[in-house]
Amino acid sequence: MLSSKEIEDQIKDYSLKFIPVRDHRVEWEIRFPMFVDTFNLMVKENNQIPSQDDFVERYFQDNAAELTDVLADPELKKGLEARLRRTYPSFVRDVHFGALLRERGLDVSYDQDLDVCAGVDHIIRYKGLTFHIHCYVSTRAGRMGRRIKNKRHDFRGIHLDIEMDLGAESAKSVGDFYLYSDEHVDYLIELMKAESEQTE
Repeated sequence: MLSSKEIEDQIKDYSLKFIPVRDHRVEWEIRFPMFVDTFNLMVKENNQIPSQDDFVERYFQDNAAELTDVLADPELKKGLEARLRRTYPSFVRDVHFGALLRERGLDVSYDQDLDVCAGVDHIIRYKGLTFHIHCYVSTRAGRMGRRIKNKRHDFRGIHLDIEMDLGAESAKSVGDFYLYSDEHVDYLIELMKAESEQTE
């Protein structure tokens, strides 16, 4: 598994490019093959964080058969590319945050089904309890997405939200990316400590 330093070294020269398009059909109506599957596969294959361009290209390539109608419609394709490009930095943030948590000695795991079905980015076992961690960026879209996911799922167990304010001192800036920092890890540990003390 990549360390947080290795991830930072890999992404520091990557450039991010976004397309100012939000196609309603792409955002809310059409179900697509999971974006995270492509990202995780690329990291696993090469032990390397893919660039944003490589991620988008590989997603279209790997899912060409299922995306025939979308790829044939320039507007839909552009809308999907815009969504993929917006989603990509959060995948990088999640992998990096997972590395930070492991480096602090926490028992961290990831369950792709829980991520897809319930928006759980990390599972941490701490003092005999299991915590489901939801990471999101403190933007209007990020908060709205979190509210929508919360309504969609019947949560069991202990769920904690770790919000990141882009540009805040607590966010770590690496090249074009904003990442979680040790401050976020400290905050999460305090939350888990408080929860575990309540159950004692």
